Amino acid sequence: MRPESCGRRGGRSCFSVFVELIGPLASKVGGQASESHPGHHLYSRMATRGLHTQSEVPCNHSGQVKSEPRAQAISSANRGKGKELERELATLTILAEVTIAFVAFSAIVASLRVTLGKKLTKFQNLLVHFFTESGMLAVSVALLPLVLSGFLQDELIVARYTIVYTIVATATYLSYYIRRRLRIGAPTPLPSLIVMIGYGIWMAVMAVTLTEIFWQPSLAIVAAVCLWALCSGAVVFVSFLATFVDREDEASEK
Repeated sequence: MRPESCGRRGGRSCFSVFVELIGPLASKVGGQASESHPGHHLYSRMATRGLHTQSEVPCNHSGQVKSEPRAQAISSANRGKGKELERELATLTILAEVTIAFVAFSAIVASLRVTLGKKLTKFQNLLVHFFTESGMLAVSVALLPLVLSGFLQDELIVARYTIVYTIVATATYLSYYIRRRLRIGAPTPLPSLIVMIGYGIWMAVMAVTLTEIFWQPSLAIVAAVCLWALCSGAVVFVSFLATFVDREDEASEK
């Protein structure tokens, strides 16, 4: 036999002809041997069960398990929190603007009284100091969350820091205001008494808020405190205007 006939047979090599003859027999023997193995049936059931389990889990093209519903829920919750934070910051901005306008208006009215040549009494000076200083304090409380939100992403932390600042600043100012009232012997009319009681109640509410026993700190509580500061300043300003009417009535009677 020539080498060419041994190397090629009908255009195919001897190795390929050998594989065609021996392949079916080897696969049949291997299959019988694997079926006779004790763990063959157990492995087959486990593999089949694993295939069924994997087919029930939705996967994407890369083979990773899909978590679209959970991701959508998380993104929706984050968007809801973001919108709520924007609304609360917008409310605080409006309160700060209105309070600044009120302080400016009340200061102009008080200064016009002085420019007309009429001196203010010690009690009137005390009232002017109160609604201007407490108004600016409320503006600082309203603006603090706007500054902190630029550095802190958690609304709870921003609200907690703001409430701590409000308690410290308000307590410091009220102690100074009460000492000044006592020093000049100023009377305590009903509007001033209501304002002082209201501040005491809000101080207690903010202290309870920091404990987080009944509710968590929020910017809504901060907005409520700023609104009370605006209302209390308006009450004191009205009582300040009433003192002018009383003095004019006394002068006319004399």
